[in-house]
Amino acid sequence: MPNTNIIQESRQLVQDSPIILFHISGSSSTYATSWTNDLYFVSPEQSGGNSVQYVDRDGVIRTYQPLPIAASGFELSGSNSLPQPKLSISNVYGQMKI
Repeated sequence: MPNTNIIQESRQLVQDSPIILFHISGSSSTYATSWTNDLYFVSPEQSGGNSVQYVDRDGVIRTYQPLPIAASGFELSGSNSLPQPKLSISNVYGQMKI
């Protein structure tokens, strides 16, 4: 006998627009040698200024903090040059120290 409450709730779920989550590894950074933990950020424009929780592949719940952040330059072209991605981070709240 299926649980009718679960079925009714699943029918009410609506897919929201996708958001971009940023995971910055401090262990492999040559610039931020003082970082001991990985950093998890989400753009406040996409999250409404709220933190976002996401379950990763290992089943660990990660909390992504809102921080003005954007990435660009990942496009591949037909020329033989590699893409040069850029990561822009606004340190308005003083959360990052390099």
